[in-house]
Amino acid sequence: MFRRFVEDYMPSQQPAETEMTRCTATKITRKFVLEEALRIFGRHEQYRAMTSEHNAKEAEEALWKDIKAMIPREGPALGTALKGLKRWVDFENGKPFVTEKPLETTRRWTDVLSPDLLSETLHWVEENWERVKRLEQSNAKKVKMMVTQDGLVSATFERPAI
Repeated sequence: MFRRFVEDYMPSQQPAETEMTRCTATKITRKFVLEEALRIFGRHEQYRAMTSEHNAKEAEEALWKDIKAMIPREGPALGTALKGLKRWVDFENGKPFVTEKPLETTRRWTDVLSPDLLSETLHWVEENWERVKRLEQSNAKKVKMMVTQDGLVSATFERPAI
């Protein structure tokens, strides 16, 4: 219905002003409508921010897809390795390294990873994923154990309510 309106009805109407003349003289496409809407409503900056965020998420998903493909594990073992990479790997000058303590917040690797070093980073992941997985498993065991005055008592880690 919208397409018929834009392609049939709008061109058949007499232009009321110069903007309409420009609209009817041009083949109306999605790109044209988007550009006109951004221009009329003055939302260029919001649109750029939105597309930038979307592109960053897409790049991050593509990177993790490549990382998943190179780890020869499936199921929970793969999940533990990926959690470990996100929790124990930081970057300095665009290069990854294993931290001594788990990171408090995870960050987007593509924000700190130099695009020129992508293949080098993937190679680093291939060499270090098992080490990081062991760190994550060890950390998970520590989280499950609670130290009391009487000794070690098994406990389940409870996340704070959100």
